[in-house]
Amino acid sequence: MQRTILLKHDGRMGFNVPKTEKALAVAFISNCGAHNFRLQALNVLEKFIKIVDKVETLKRYKFSLAFENSNEEDYVTEKFFQSLVAGTIPVVIGAPNIQDFT
Repeated sequence: MQRTILLKHDGRMGFNVPKTEKALAVAFISNCGAHNFRLQALNVLEKFIKIVDKVETLKRYKFSLAFENSNEEDYVTEKFFQSLVAGTIPVVIGAPNIQDFT
């Protein structure tokens, strides 16, 4: 389960920030070849709710937290590249040679 975590000015994590979007929920899915029912569930849900593009969503923010699953050299995923495409500043935890990809 992914969720949005916002950092308050005092450095604590918090979920009590007023919601400005009219959308009910958000999902970012990166492993589209997963062997479970999540893609089928989204196909059903999109009949009832609006599905928006991840890059369009990222465009609303100045920073994007691009925290990778691994800190291996050359391991750079869509978290980094989609942030650049969206015009946000990616804050990266991951590949030690990330500067080679800019």
